[in-house]
Amino acid sequence: APDLEAMESRCSHLSQRLEAAEHELREEKEAGRANKLKVEQLELKLKDREQLLGHAKDMWMKENVRASKLADTLTAVEDKLADQEKRLAEVSARYAEAQQEVRQLQHLLGTGLGSIPASGDGAGFEADLRADARNGYSKGNDFSGLGSSFGDAQLISPPRTVASTTAHTPFAESDTNAERFRRLCLLNDAVLYEDELLQVGLKAEYTDLKAKSQSSFEQALRVVASPLIQHLEADEQVVQRLQVTLLEPFAEPPWLRLQFLLPDASPRRIQLKFPIILPKFMVGKDLSQQDFFRFWRQQNFILSEVTSVVHLAERLRGPLVNIARCIVFGGAFRLHHGVDSNADNFVLVSMLGDGANHDFRGDGLPSGHDKDGGLSLMRVEVGSGRFTGKARVVVRSSNHIVAKALCDCLVTQLAEPGASVPHASTISAR
Repeated sequence: APDLEAMESRCSHLSQRLEAAEHELREEKEAGRANKLKVEQLELKLKDREQLLGHAKDMWMKENVRASKLADTLTAVEDKLADQEKRLAEVSARYAEAQQEVRQLQHLLGTGLGSIPASGDGAGFEADLRADARNGYSKGNDFSGLGSSFGDAQLISPPRTVASTTAHTPFAESDTNAERFRRLCLLNDAVLYEDELLQVGLKAEYTDLKAKSQSSFEQALRVVASPLIQHLEADEQVVQRLQVTLLEPFAEPPWLRLQFLLPDASPRRIQLKFPIILPKFMVGKDLSQQDFFRFWRQQNFILSEVTSVVHLAERLRGPLVNIARCIVFGGAFRLHHGVDSNADNFVLVSMLGDGANHDFRGDGLPSGHDKDGGLSLMRVEVGSGRFTGKARVVVRSSNHIVAKALCDCLVTQLAEPGASVPHASTISAR
């Protein structure tokens, strides 16, 4: 009996423990289901986050590409803006040049600014001619009907207008080597010579009485030249740098001689004029009408006078502004308006270097006798009536060689390239 009670008591205890264990098991199962539900919820949230992350990554890639395109577009727009600003500056410069040309045309044609006064200007030339005649200095040519100061009034036509639409403009003809030389007398960067074998280019910079050139095969005046390679392959360019110093005034441009052997060992020789001319070393100068005629009538200027009559090139037989562009030599000659009573004529003034007193000896040093510093006065008379198509160039200078050189340069610009240039005549030879 005691054993039975003990066993019943033990059985009761074990039953309680079993119930407690089952209760704990049920609680654990409920907790496991709750945890499993949480895990599922977390997995769903994780999947949502991954989707959001993937979407954000795609959006970031798209925005990155868009930002790159915007950066490229911004760069292109900035480049266009810079080009537009550059073009605006060029247009402004051209507009200023056009305004200057309009003012020159108004002076040349006697329109817009009123008629050119005939006070002491044209009379100054006429009085000067009458004085020359009294002193025995006859002009000695048959061009007496040209211009206001050269004879018959009935041969003088009124100033021409620019209404013609078929007028020829400078540099319109084909590029011959003669035209290339003439053009380089006005410019500092262009092709000098070209044929089926060789092209010779020139790029120069002039300061005072010195020129710095960069070209293919050049020689001129007193030259300091860089070495030149002796072998040139096809489609290859060789550059030789030169420093050219003006030792004394000169009338004729130097000659360039090219000598080389072709691939078959046959010799080739080319000789042409090199476009280093005296106006490249000169600067324009402003003179009042009174000072102009004071120099014009000085004896040393009269004795150095050089004149020439030239047939105008076809490209210049139109608006007078075409002639004006060719004879100012890029600003080396200063055009003076209102000095001549005839609006068809041009009056120009220039001098050597920076305006110092230059009278050169054979060694290139100033001798000090030319107190006017190579001052040069030029008059280009454009013919009319029966002299249409002709022009007369008159140059007076404190230096006779300068006068001869400037007259030849003006004639070269006015005549047809390659045409025979008439010899200039000097008053000192009579």
